[in-house]
Amino acid sequence: MVGAINALATTTGTPQPSASKLARGYRFVRDKWAATGLTPQDAAFVAPQRVRECPVQLECEVVAELELLRDLPDLRGALVVLEARVLRVHVVDALRLPGHANRIDPDRWRPLIMSFQQLYGLAPGRVAESMLGRVDEEKYRLVTRSRVVKLDGDDDKEIVEQEFKVKS
Repeated sequence: MVGAINALATTTGTPQPSASKLARGYRFVRDKWAATGLTPQDAAFVAPQRVRECPVQLECEVVAELELLRDLPDLRGALVVLEARVLRVHVVDALRLPGHANRIDPDRWRPLIMSFQQLYGLAPGRVAESMLGRVDEEKYRLVTRSRVVKLDGDDDKEIVEQEFKVKS
């Protein structure tokens, strides 16, 4: 799935991406199915289609939203945490625990995990380079830094860099 993930990593469905997305290298893509070469598959309970090539698929509904950055008036709601309820799980048979219809065999499943913008699996070391890993992480700080309210740590970049140089 790495190829498909990287094909979508810096894309948006918004025709006019925000300045912050443009600064991070995002581009508008109308047809994400075509961009990835993946195959859409109907879902049972939700409108969005599933990805046929994905070995584990969850159909979910949003049951709660929590706006982050609520104490920063100019950023309130810029980031949102969603709580989802799983309605149906689809799993390829090769990942099922033998003799169990509703259990995954942990010795067969190797999920892909993003950690600090890089892609990892359950084995040591990076699985592959992530397109998101090419985006300077400092550009994400600007998304969560208020222009109205100054917080402790907002101006810590130079301090942290200096401390790192002293220890190195």
